[in-house]
Amino acid sequence: MVVNRAWRRVAPFGVQFVDDQTGRFVADGLVVTGWPTGEPSRRVVARLNRSAVFVLHDVPGIRDLEMGAGDDAYWSTVPRRPFVIDVDDMTRRFLPFRFTVELPLRGLLQLTCGSPPSVPGPGSTTVRGVPLFTAPTRPAVPGSAVVRADLWDAVANAPAAWAVVQASIPSAVARGVPPVRALADDRGQVALHLPCPDQEDLDGGPFESPSGPGPVPLTARTWSVDLAAAYGPLSSDPRAATSSHGAPIPDLCAAVMQPPATLWSDRSQTMPLTRASLTYGRETILRSIGSGAGPQSVLLLTPGSPP
Repeated sequence: MVVNRAWRRVAPFGVQFVDDQTGRFVADGLVVTGWPTGEPSRRVVARLNRSAVFVLHDVPGIRDLEMGAGDDAYWSTVPRRPFVIDVDDMTRRFLPFRFTVELPLRGLLQLTCGSPPSVPGPGSTTVRGVPLFTAPTRPAVPGSAVVRADLWDAVANAPAAWAVVQASIPSAVARGVPPVRALADDRGQVALHLPCPDQEDLDGGPFESPSGPGPVPLTARTWSVDLAAAYGPLSSDPRAATSSHGAPIPDLCAAVMQPPATLWSDRSQTMPLTRASLTYGRETILRSIGSGAGPQSVLLLTPGSPP
């Protein structure tokens, strides 16, 4: 028997995940699974290689297609089939999510849905990969500021599950720094972890006080961020699975493509909330005036209209 040595085993799917706080690749603690759309009983677990890439092999329905040359001719003619990919973090640092992709896929997956902002990496680099959204229970990374809110759908009178909140420093955006974006969990709880700003972005001018002998304390410095939100809400699928912790799993692309929504400064919904002031070294809790205190304190949000 003559063996065609030009053929090799082709991986039908590969993906890397990026920490939305640090911009670094994440592999530890993640469980990535996939199955043909509509056939969750045929789920397979992705394997992690030495390059922090999760790879699927022996994929149900396309196993025969994994043997091929892997050249341009192969990729131009190979038939593709939709698959669902689930991502779950066993350490609960990141929210679970899922997305659909057609396999086999050439190269590493790069999701383009919703035109998400670039994930900043160490230094001035930009890391490519699928973003992981920080769970509201995750501790802050040293040197970051945290903004929290319990988002409440003012129309449905229910938690704004999987709403998106974005924060940005106008002067930093002008220098090319991307906004920071966070996804709420199924209870509407959200936490934005923002890098502490450069000196030029702090309110109050330079650190040396012109009216006193010493510098203005860092813990007394503030800065402002512009806020924006997106919320549909997402329709629920009765067939949708839950994560290993029992939480519903949202579709990532559906979440990041939700229409613009309005955050409200007050319960009467007369003043949109578009800016917040942060203090160095303190967590900021966003809430609508008159929405209550303690556990009942929420940030009201009204959904936008689908595009």
